[in-house]
Amino acid sequence: VSDEQILRALEKYGIGIGTPGLSIDQEDLRNHVLLDLPDVSWMAVNVRGCTAHVQVVERVRSPEIVERRSAANVVAAKDGLVMKVEALDGQAQVLPGTTVTKGQLLISGVVDSASSGYRLLHGMGSVWARTWYELSVQVPLQIEKKTAVAEKTTGVALDFGKNRVKIYTKGSMMDSGCDKIIQSDQLTLPGGCALPVTLVRETTVQYVTQTVRRSRDEAEAEGEALLQDYLRSRLSDGGSVTNTRFASAQQGDALLCTVTAECYEQIGRQILLPEE
Repeated sequence: VSDEQILRALEKYGIGIGTPGLSIDQEDLRNHVLLDLPDVSWMAVNVRGCTAHVQVVERVRSPEIVERRSAANVVAAKDGLVMKVEALDGQAQVLPGTTVTKGQLLISGVVDSASSGYRLLHGMGSVWARTWYELSVQVPLQIEKKTAVAEKTTGVALDFGKNRVKIYTKGSMMDSGCDKIIQSDQLTLPGGCALPVTLVRETTVQYVTQTVRRSRDEAEAEGEALLQDYLRSRLSDGGSVTNTRFASAQQGDALLCTVTAECYEQIGRQILLPEE
């Protein structure tokens, strides 16, 4: 369960910034808030000074039971060269060293039976293979670079819970696309007791930009980083990159960056068979 879910459930019950600590009924709180948090089995809110500390115990759920009667196959999610087959249920249809294509049957949930001709199993397992990728991206050689500050706006406000009171604002409204810096400081009493009041300083800066041409090395570095991130996002869980080759070629005002990669990953994908 996330912090946001817990705070939202407490706020629905009436506990938030500015709530008197003595008004919290622990038993009543659990009876109401836990209804909105099915993954929490116990909760307590302890108030120390002006700060509330929330303690939760998450519910331990039993693992999901796979319905053994639901027939399934394992097929290839992508092309690859099979290196290892681990069939946990069903019958393996490929051996290490076999080249497979996307959608090809790897582990079958339909097996021969002497009594009925065939049996339906919940085919599952993993098939590890070598895979290959060739990815490309165009990186512009001309970019907009900030050269000077054109205008700056500064504002100061106080946040009381969800209510904001503006104290000071200097400067005019500016177009979108500006840099915005927000600094928040919670006010405290002598001794460190935090108050439900936050001082907010908001600075917006608009810059003068200029079109400049960057070096090929800079564009190559950006292109390689983009391609590496995209390549990792294409891999299945637990997959790894074993070898890469990077190349680039200029095309007008852009640099075409290409990466060719060899990877090792689990390509098996389970699909349920239609019921008869």
